[in-house]
Amino acid sequence: MATKQAKRERRRAHRVSTDIEVRYGANGELVLASACDLTEHGIGLVGPRLYPIGTELDLRFRTPREGAGAGTMLFLRGTVRHAVGDRLGLRFAVVPEDARRALCESVHQLDAP
Repeated sequence: MATKQAKRERRRAHRVSTDIEVRYGANGELVLASACDLTEHGIGLVGPRLYPIGTELDLRFRTPREGAGAGTMLFLRGTVRHAVGDRLGLRFAVVPEDARRALCESVHQLDAP
């Protein structure tokens, strides 16, 4: 059985906890969820609707930001990689460079001591 540490080392990017609103869904039908974690490669959601693994979803959210001002509004697509209970784990599909920079900046800011 793998330990939490071993699982953490397999991840491609550092994951940070967050609590931001996210709209997600398919075929133009978006519902509101709360993001529980974020990386530059994906997002964890707690929401009212589950989708099967492999489903591509539309995502709309503002990156978390410390201090004054709002984060960057992102319109991305993600593929469901994990679905249990009311939680979904999604890996972002193609992420434009400006969106990747905004995600990296947010993750770094949230991870700062």
